[in-house]
Amino acid sequence: VYGQCRITCFSKSAEVRLLFLAAGCIAVAVVWAVFRNENGWAWILQDILGIAFCLNFIKTLRMPNFKACVILLVLLLLYDVFFVFITPFITKNGESIMVEIAAGPSES
Repeated sequence: VYGQCRITCFSKSAEVRLLFLAAGCIAVAVVWAVFRNENGWAWILQDILGIAFCLNFIKTLRMPNFKACVILLVLLLLYDVFFVFITPFITKNGESIMVEIAAGPSES
């Protein structure tokens, strides 16, 4: 087929463009893992990774009807409420896990 370069290795075939895409994705993830605590710019990579994850989730998950969508969103809301409002009663320091994660690492 025109425009598709394929590489065959160990009786497996893969498109070259997908190999370059995988290498780029791995490179972005490794750069983020190394520099994630930098204040200046690492949050951009985290946003890119989050957007890519959400787009892949939307592409992969097919909801059969509106009721399933509502149930999923209600469960996500309960998850969020639990980690914001219930975890302060469970943790040793009395802080919300979600608030601590959103605030980032503390400077102590």
